[in-house]
Amino acid sequence: MKPFSLPLWMPALLTLPIASTVALANPCMPPDNPGNPPGNLPPSGGNPLPPPLQRLNLTAEQQKKIQTILSEERSGAESLMQQLRQADEKMRSLLAANASADELRKQNREVQRLRQAMDERRFEVMLKMREVLTPEQRAKLAADRPPGPPQPPAPPAP
Repeated sequence: MKPFSLPLWMPALLTLPIASTVALANPCMPPDNPGNPPGNLPPSGGNPLPPPLQRLNLTAEQQKKIQTILSEERSGAESLMQQLRQADEKMRSLLAANASADELRKQNREVQRLRQAMDERRFEVMLKMREVLTPEQRAKLAADRPPGPPQPPAPPAP
């Protein structure tokens, strides 16, 4: 059976700095700048599109659609981000308070559940944005993506 692999352009879209970035998924990071809305997206003035999208020569209609997607995500993710920050803070408190292993496992499951929810939101936003792009723009986005870590060698055939 052929192993599953993502299309070449998919990782490029997955790495876009959209509303729920790594900084949001990791509440140990410093809070957002006061001038920026949650998610480290730029203020709505100027060009609020992530730099990789700015290089795609998007039409005005595409820009508007993507800005709408990002705006909706920004407003919808605030509650989830706050829950994740609170869960992470509770985990730190439990660790400092010498909580039982069962309490720590339970809280860890909650933190992981919230992080998974953030990842799913990020993926859904990527899918929505992908629908707006042409095949040529998707290819350019993939080509502009910096090379990732080297892939491990394939296991020898049995």
